[in-house]
Amino acid sequence: MADTQGRYEVAFKALADGRHEFDFVLDDAFFAGIEHSMVGRGNLAAHVVMEKTEYMLRFDFEISGTVEATCDVCLGTFDYPVSTAEELIVKFGSRAEDDGEGMVVIDAADTEIDLTQWLYEFVCVSLPMRFEHPLDADAVDDHRHLAAVHPGVGPRRCPGLRRRRQPDVRRRNARKTQSLPCE
Repeated sequence: MADTQGRYEVAFKALADGRHEFDFVLDDAFFAGIEHSMVGRGNLAAHVVMEKTEYMLRFDFEISGTVEATCDVCLGTFDYPVSTAEELIVKFGSRAEDDGEGMVVIDAADTEIDLTQWLYEFVCVSLPMRFEHPLDADAVDDHRHLAAVHPGVGPRRCPGLRRRRQPDVRRRNARKTQSLPCE
């Protein structure tokens, strides 16, 4: 799946039973090493706590940082904040299998586990389906530049940059109090 050169592997067999902590950096090189990655650039930190017992491993992932996102309205790029916490249970068995619901069975003879796939999946699952610029001055400047080059693109065209209008409560309440004519 990925060419990460073993940087995200945990050699659990040599570790004693109990709690162990690991820190990983998910940077541009991490995402470049993954085939068909949805994320091109990023700067994230992953703190992983592994609880080892005789029959299983329990991993708790805390991942935070930013990924470069493209606004789906204006196609401008911006840093999207990511913060997620996930859990993975790894049991030892006679054959490897993945139930897709946070539990994996690996061969009892395995001595290490590569966390690349799960780190990547946990980042991707935390991302929204649609990206829009956050409401900040840098994004407004980007849109002004785009509007100068491409008419029709600008803060008014990007919902993430429009001022959020508050609904007119008086009009809404007035509509509620109107009575309908009887038939």
